[in-house]
Amino acid sequence: MDTILVVDESSLFRKFAKYMFETQGFVVHTARSGFDGLNQLRKHRPDLVIIDDGLNRQSVNNLLKKKGEDINISETPVIFTAREFTQERIVELCRVKVRRFLVKPLKIDQFFETVDSFLSHSINVDSTSCQLNLHVNQNIILVEVAMGLNSTKLDLVYWKIREIIESNDISDPRIMILMSDVHMEKQSEFVLERFIKSLVSISENSDNVKVLTSEKAVRQAIESNLSLNGVDICNSLIEAIDAFFGKRGLEKLTSNQDIVHQIYLSTNEDFDTKGQIDLNYKTDK
Repeated sequence: MDTILVVDESSLFRKFAKYMFETQGFVVHTARSGFDGLNQLRKHRPDLVIIDDGLNRQSVNNLLKKKGEDINISETPVIFTAREFTQERIVELCRVKVRRFLVKPLKIDQFFETVDSFLSHSINVDSTSCQLNLHVNQNIILVEVAMGLNSTKLDLVYWKIREIIESNDISDPRIMILMSDVHMEKQSEFVLERFIKSLVSISENSDNVKVLTSEKAVRQAIESNLSLNGVDICNSLIEAIDAFFGKRGLEKLTSNQDIVHQIYLSTNEDFDTKGQIDLNYKTDK
């Protein structure tokens, strides 16, 4: 069974990578620093190492130097990730046999494709057409879902929201799921259930998750699922905000639905939403 080592200072990214690769059947080890990464590399001798260049530069360079000097691990392929790479840094890393470079936020299909190119284990990515958008305002996070229910992308939403909450220190998050033009297929009910449950686990309370949809099939799937009891289905954004904050809270905002949409379907510029994970595929148009 192929083994991957992920070296990244972000505990959330390590958890994300571990989850995504383990669900694909890989054995995954993680490390938070170059020093820890070198120890894990020597101990487990993985088939592939993924290193973030945001780590302490000296510890990363030392890891790569020691790796190159150890005959048991010197040929282990390395993928580097970073928010950006300078040409000088790429040249420097190529000299120590770094094979590939990926810029964050990562597009999951490109990430998996790159990993797949080094290993014998084939990675499955759901190809179902699915459009996702995410907006953050105050403590309300809106997730727009259209077309199909893509299990890979919907898994990403959970990690993306956790990343946004953590990086922006959002307390008491309220999550709205806007679903329109959704095509329910054979496995859609299972995917929908897992998706909603994952978002409820973030807010820790089903009252803090609302679904906005006029799709009959979506409503039926939620209403008939006993495990989703407590998740309200709303017909409009105003109704959802009312459900979150009550009439008094809604009146403080506005009774004009167009303005409500303008406020909540845009992202507050003060929030960092770029992060390390992209909800879209490289192949998305």
